[in-house]
Amino acid sequence: MVMSSQWPMPAIKAQVKSLAAEAEVFRLLNTAGSAQSADDLARAAEVEGR
Repeated sequence: MVMSSQWPMPAIKAQVKSLAAEAEVFRLLNTAGSAQSADDLARAAEVEGR
């Protein structure tokens, strides 16, 4: 758990096999309630190979 400003924040560490897999994880996690710009998501999709 990461401590920031005295508030506990859960953190997960992962090791993926490729940059495309990391982009997929970014896209899946960051579109589930966290606001992302269309440009950020487009870059992630491009890296992911979608």
